[in-house]
Amino acid sequence: MRAIALPFVVTSVLISSAIAAPLGSSITYQGQMVDAGTPASGPHDFEFALYTLADGGTAVDSVIVDDLVVDAGLINATLDFTQVPFDGQALWIEVRVRPGASTGSYTTLAPRQAMNAAPYALYALDGNPGPQGPIGAVGTTGPAGPTGPAGEQGPAGVVTLPYSASDASQLSFSITNSNAEFGVAVYGLVAKGTGVVGQVSGRGTGVVGTSGLGGTGVFGGTTQTTSPALQAAGVRGTNDNGPGVWGSSETLAGVYGEATSGGYGVWGNGVGGSTGVLGNADATNVPGVSGVNSAGPGVWGRSTVNSGTIGQSTSGYGVYGTTTGSNVAGVYGAAVGSNGVNGISTNAWGVYGRSTTNVGILGDSEAADSAGMVGRGWIGVQGVASGSADSQGVRGSNGGSNTLGYAGYFNGRVTVFGNMGVVGTLSKSAGAFKIDHPLDPANKYLSHSFVESPDMKNIYDGIDTLDGSGQVTVKLPDWFGALNGSVEQDSFRYQLTCLGGHAPVYIAEEIRDNRFRIAGGMPGQRVSWQVTGIRHDAYAEHHRIPVEEDKPAHEAGKYLSPEAHGLAPGMGIVLREVEVPSRIHAPGNMLPTSTGGVP
Repeated sequence: MRAIALPFVVTSVLISSAIAAPLGSSITYQGQMVDAGTPASGPHDFEFALYTLADGGTAVDSVIVDDLVVDAGLINATLDFTQVPFDGQALWIEVRVRPGASTGSYTTLAPRQAMNAAPYALYALDGNPGPQGPIGAVGTTGPAGPTGPAGEQGPAGVVTLPYSASDASQLSFSITNSNAEFGVAVYGLVAKGTGVVGQVSGRGTGVVGTSGLGGTGVFGGTTQTTSPALQAAGVRGTNDNGPGVWGSSETLAGVYGEATSGGYGVWGNGVGGSTGVLGNADATNVPGVSGVNSAGPGVWGRSTVNSGTIGQSTSGYGVYGTTTGSNVAGVYGAAVGSNGVNGISTNAWGVYGRSTTNVGILGDSEAADSAGMVGRGWIGVQGVASGSADSQGVRGSNGGSNTLGYAGYFNGRVTVFGNMGVVGTLSKSAGAFKIDHPLDPANKYLSHSFVESPDMKNIYDGIDTLDGSGQVTVKLPDWFGALNGSVEQDSFRYQLTCLGGHAPVYIAEEIRDNRFRIAGGMPGQRVSWQVTGIRHDAYAEHHRIPVEEDKPAHEAGKYLSPEAHGLAPGMGIVLREVEVPSRIHAPGNMLPTSTGGVP
């Protein structure tokens, strides 16, 4: 076979002001293939390879076209070489062919043919700029123009400022606003200072504000936003020997404070041992201070050196919190470098939590190596069950996993008075029973070691008397086979000992149907027997004890009993304990010792 190369064919386009669709990376190859002087026809498989040399070298890219139909010798293929950038370098194309729908080798058609530049390629190599791209998105709107000039000043009021006067009557100054829609009777506004000041030298009220229809008796506002913002008050009252601000109401709030943009509805500041905010109530179940907030704290207490909020009571709760929301706390404490909630008591509970439907106290820690709750004392943690059948004094859970985490972890002695049940495998370094010594129970203990075995063995024994033929059938419990397997499983081991004389006793029949037979003795002779079985119950089959196993990576190189190997305790497999501070943070003077300043 041989191929006659034709020029590569590309279709040129005219560039207009409209945006045309971009050209793809494919090229068109056409050639003439003859076989023994006759133009080839029908499907053929082709492989087109690109080289940087006219002869020899390694292909830099190739494209396979299967079952391409050749019509009267004409090869017409669309090729897309993706591994070679067409950047002006000289390239040659080699064509290989085989009959269609075959898996044989390819026949190379010689010679290689040099690739010539098409019109678009020449256009790009000349360095001519491409067609203009689409217009970009509209930019953002520019800044607003300057503020217009201020309007003309209004007419002067009827009072010329500054104004000062004195009067001996009970009512010195009165203004009535007849506007029915939220008018203001007195409005005071200053750049620096106090908007309205009311002062009396004797008994009386400096400023009185009354309102009906849900209005405000006295309203004070401030626009101060920079430091010291806390010193710029909307309403401020001072008194040398009484309340600075006094509010009284028969049905609603005596003093109402509201903040809309991060400020404080009511701010109290106590100086020189006085109380910043004091709330007092005489009625039962009525709060001395009540804070309501639909989206934040109802009452906020803050201190830089002492307690943010103190609750004290002589017969009730010092601090009582209640909530009806879901998954929220009646009392919530948060701290960065100290305790979130700290409870101290001299003769009762430091912290008491009670719930009628859920957890009384929940401790939760997000630290990977910390504890949700830590108890410290003569008894670190004590749990008391309610006494019902399923109640538990202390319960730990890791989700039931036997590989991740521990439901309980003890480092030191553990004593259990009462029955202890274990559903699972009990692993131990040693085992024993320990009882009051039978001969001297008041002064000594008696201990015996457990019997150990690599198998899950059960031991059974007894003494039976041989019958007149020198044999006896020993009957085992009905559950023996279900627990210990069968002869076919090779589960049983036997020991026989004659009592009172020697005889060649032996196991005449092995255990089947929960019984076995002893023979070979003298009539009336007593024989002591022992049988061991290997557990084959459902639990044992699914939890067979591995006799030897490699230590996991985090325990490799450490020991269960490092001192037994002459090693330091630090080589032991013991999890790190949570570091508990020697002193729980309790700021000085946290509990008031007097009621000075409280009427």
